[in-house]
Amino acid sequence: IIFKINEAIIREWDEIKIYDNLTRIFAGFVQTIDGENAGGGTRVDATLGCADYACYLDHVFVLHQWTTPITDAAILQYLFATYWPFIETSTYVSALKTYSRIRFNRLTLRQVLDQLAEAAGGDWYIDYDNSLHFFYSSINPAPFGLSSTPDMTATMPFGNMVKNQDGSGIVNRVEVGGGKYLSDNTTIYIQGTGQDKRALL
Repeated sequence: IIFKINEAIIREWDEIKIYDNLTRIFAGFVQTIDGENAGGGTRVDATLGCADYACYLDHVFVLHQWTTPITDAAILQYLFATYWPFIETSTYVSALKTYSRIRFNRLTLRQVLDQLAEAAGGDWYIDYDNSLHFFYSSINPAPFGLSSTPDMTATMPFGNMVKNQDGSGIVNRVEVGGGKYLSDNTTIYIQGTGQDKRALL
């Protein structure tokens, strides 16, 4: 909540930074402004709805292709330098995968990041100092564990954990058609242990 908003001009997509003393604890853009006249006087207070820098990624569309080998880090550095140079991409962006050729046809920057991260088994985020992080999540674990008896240093508490299971994609029969000629029907049994991930045809 911002008090006495009538003493400041705040608009949608203004950049906002929040500090705890000298530590920046949030940065991003104003998304919504709900103004309220306080007590019927001239003072106007407002509740701001804000999102971090990543919200802007949905509004930046890219169109580019590479026909020679290039790493995902080089792709991201080029695209951000070209389409949104406000974000720093040299410090925390790691090269996870190399592509022989790749094309982005009017995708948002968020879609590009999601596509590259998923293909490489990585993850990404934009920090409050407007730097992009692109990395293998498996080699960047949290500096603490979770425990029902935490020591608040090496382990932290957790609660209200909900485990979601979805069996809608489970099948017990798959029919594969294709090839250059019609062969005899062949049945391959795979145990439902989750260990066999492929069937040799």
